[in-house]
Parts: sequence; structure tokens; C-alpha cells
Amino acid sequence: MDFKSFWNDKRYRYGIIGIALLICTLIAFWIRMIPITALAGTGNMIAGPDAWYNLRLIEVALANNFGYIFFEPMTLYPTGQEIVWGPLFTYIASFFALIAGAATRVDIITAASWAPAVLGALMVPVMFFLGKKMGDWKTGLITALFIAVISGQFLSRSLYGHLDHHIAETLFSCLFCLCYVLALYALKDHKIDFKNITTLKLPLLYGVICGIAYFLGLLTMTTMVVFGLFVAVFTLIQFILNQHSGKPTEYLMSLNVITFVVAAIGLLIFGIRNLGFGFTDYSLGLFLVHLFIVLGTIVLYLISRLVTKFEKTWYYYLLFLIVLVVAGTLILAFALPSLYNAMVGQLGQFFMSAITASTIQEMSAWSFASAVSSYNWGILLAIGGFVCLFYSVWKHNEPGALFVLIWSLFMFIATCSHVRWEYYFAANVALLAA
Repeated sequence: MDFKSFWNDKRYRYGIIGIALLICTLIAFWIRMIPITALAGTGNMIAGPDAWYNLRLIEVALANNFGYIFFEPMTLYPTGQEIVWGPLFTYIASFFALIAGAATRVDIITAASWAPAVLGALMVPVMFFLGKKMGDWKTGLITALFIAVISGQFLSRSLYGHLDHHIAETLFSCLFCLCYVLALYALKDHKIDFKNITTLKLPLLYGVICGIAYFLGLLTMTTMVVFGLFVAVFTLIQFILNQHSGKPTEYLMSLNVITFVVAAIGLLIFGIRNLGFGFTDYSLGLFLVHLFIVLGTIVLYLISRLVTKFEKTWYYYLLFLIVLVVAGTLILAFALPSLYNAMVGQLGQFFMSAITASTIQEMSAWSFASAVSSYNWGILLAIGGFVCLFYSVWKHNEPGALFVLIWSLFMFIATCSHVRWEYYFAANVALLAA
């Protein structure tokens, strides 16, 4: 058998690709487990005060059948305070301690400290499939290798002993992006007829999967809501592009509605913790934002149908949207000023660096020296990848490429404002560079 025949046999080809992916995953895991020799059995960690508070949550969970406290009376004396992040990382780390049979504090630390390293290694297959979908298997493997060895905040926050939820935020947000991109590629040419329920099976399947992946991100940290923003911006632009090219939009409407209805239902089941409109905790405002994404997608679709029915050019659609956005903003500002102010405030914090926050390390602005130190030549490669994806959108109106562009651009802007987003942005650099 010659090499070409050997490679064309799917059994051998997929086996070799699978082995290469496994090697990349093992490399990532080995790198992240290096601190174990100095930390295991000592009771020490490397993430500072936040790691010790995560340990407290893990100990509470283990002592109370995986119960989780949402109010902490032991901090912010004398009032105590709400815990603003979700329980998912606590449960994952507690599971490691449980299966290890850890009973003492030192044993719990030693066992739970595996969690960030394992989650960091799991980024490799997630990024492989993203790279493969955006390019081919070669792009996927290069993406997997890049995310395995990339440094900076992403590496430091996924090391053994860094007992904090940052790497879980990155993993589950990227898992959602993978599911959403796969759905866009699978559904963009799928004919949907709302009168024929069988045509909705595929959108329903992908929508539920995307909704669950998104909700897992929310269970880790409420900052997952920014990915809802990415979807909203992408949806607006994609509707305009589809209207211009005469392509159907039923797939996008179905996918968004199902995805964010599932996420909203998940929030209801999990529980709305307060009736405020902030997005830093599990509030009514966080729930309403996802309903607004659903409502906004439906409105975009109905206007598109209306413009098409009356055989107007796409410029009319754009004009309708401008009027709608202005009117909607004014109505929200006057009808629900608290929610409007919360949304504007959160967007400001996301895109701009406050002077008062500069004293907090993870809230300070990203410096050029930091960028070069973390990514080196990866920055230039990522710029090239961004140009390639832009060309794909420009020439082929590729929804998956457009979503990755918007995700990457917004995450770059956020990272420039607040260095904490660097551990999110590492995924974008690895993907674009590949």
C-alpha cells in the first residue's frame, strides 16, 4: 500500500490525527502539572487569596453533599456579601477531592489542585475542533498545539495549584463558541419551513446543545453574558448581509431563539438571586438580557420578512434597523432606566479601563510588553488569520467566520482595557494564528 492509499483510508488517517491530538493534550497536561512536585502534600497553592476562598467553598461543598453557599457572612464585615460567581468550578474541584478520598485540608488542596490543569488540557480538543471547522484538520492540529503551549495569563491560571475558576471560564466559553460555530455551518444551508415541523429538528438539536453549553458558562461566571453580546452583534450584522445577498435567515432566528430560551430556562431553574439589574450576579437583569436577545432576533427576522414581502431593497432593511435601534434605546432608557444604566455601565467597564481600577492587577490595561511576552510571533500570525477570515466573510458571506471575527475583535478590545481578559483572548490568538 503506497502512502496516498494509506492516507486516504479513513481508519488510518483519523487514527493518526487522533494520536496527534492526544499527544497535544498530554503535552498541555504535562506542562500544567509541573508545579505538583513542589506543591503536592504541602498545603500550598499559587493563586493568592482567591484560591483560599475557593478552597473554603470546596470544603463547604464536601461537608454538605455538594451544597453551595450564595451568601458569605465571613467577608465584608459587618454585613457579609453575596457570592457573585457560580458553583460549577467548585463542584468540579470538589469532585476531584471526592474521588481521591481526601479528608484533611492538605489532602483536599492536593486533590482539588488537579482541576485547573485538567480543564486547561481539555481546551486542546475544544480548540482542535474549532480550528478544524474554520480550516481543516491541519489547522485544527496547529490550533491544538498552539493552545497547549501558549503562555501568559492562560498558562498561569491553568497550572496545578492555581485553584481558581478562571480556566473554567475560558473552557466553557470556548465550548459554547465551538457549538455555536458548528451550528452555523450545519444550518446555514438547511431549509426551514415553520409549517413543516420536521425541518425544525436539526435547529432544535443544535439550539439545545448551544444553550446548555452557554448555561455551563453562566454557571461558572456571569461574565459569560458578554458572549451573548457577541451573538447579538453577530446576528445584527449577519441579518443585514443575508438581506443584501437574498439568503434565508430562518436558521439564524431558530438557532438564537432556542439557544437563549434554553439559557433563560436554565437561569430560572438555577434561581434568580435578586431583583436588581446588575450583570455581576444572578439577577433579574441577567435573565432579562437573554430574553431581549430572543426578542431582538425575532424582530430582526420579522422586519426582514416584511422588507422581502414588499420587494424593497436591502437599504430599507438597514434604515428600519437604525430607526428600531434608536427607538428601542430610548424606550429602554425611559421605561427601564435601571436596566439601561446597568447595560451601559457594564459595556463601559468591558471596553474601557477605569483609572480607579488600574491599581487592581487584573483590571489594569494590557501593555504592549505583556502582549509580546505572552504571545510573541503569535500576534503577527493572529493578525494574518484575522485578515484571512475577513476575506472569507467578504467573498463568501460565511457566518461562522463572521462570528469568530466578532468574538476575536471584541475580546482583543476587552483585553487591551483589562488584562484579566488575556486568558480568554489566548484562545483567539491560537485559533487565528493557526
